[in-house]
Amino acid sequence: MADIIVEAPGEAAVMVASSADATVYFYMEGMNAPMGNFRNYGHRPLAVDVVDRALRESSPGVYTATARLPEAGTYEVAFLMESPQILHCFSLAAQPNPDLPDSRKRLAVEYLVDDKGATAGESFALKFRLTDPRTGQLKSGLRDVRVLSYRAPAFDRRVVLAKEVRDGLYEAPLQMRRPGAYFVFVS
Repeated sequence: MADIIVEAPGEAAVMVASSADATVYFYMEGMNAPMGNFRNYGHRPLAVDVVDRALRESSPGVYTATARLPEAGTYEVAFLMESPQILHCFSLAAQPNPDLPDSRKRLAVEYLVDDKGATAGESFALKFRLTDPRTGQLKSGLRDVRVLSYRAPAFDRRVVLAKEVRDGLYEAPLQMRRPGAYFVFVS
């Protein structure tokens, strides 16, 4: 389990999770009051953990960092450093991880929507097709297809089961309860 107080990387500072204030505070060494805080969008932090993704000098003049990329492919990387001031963009080719399951086994999702807008408070049916990207064949008979929707940045999260209405054609009942930008994912 994570702690309520953890050391901030590269600083003489700590992060403190305050459930009572629904805030994570940033305290520098020697300060009686926090230097800053991070609001939690209405959630109460029970613990805090810090991930350090900073560049480190691995050998003279060579700096490295570790990042986990979601899948193989070509990425455009924007590198920005404030002191000294550097801005550099470059391409990065990520190879498939042989230790992970083959990502090509994923299904392709084709959303069948005429209008990408919805009226807040009204229910509607999200229709989509699932196909095998290698063969182009419709994927039918799936009983565990889920649709996740949430309002940005992280509100009103809902997961519903989709039902197959025809071969490879699925439908899920959705309702966007409040106005805003919503994200919808099929899994």
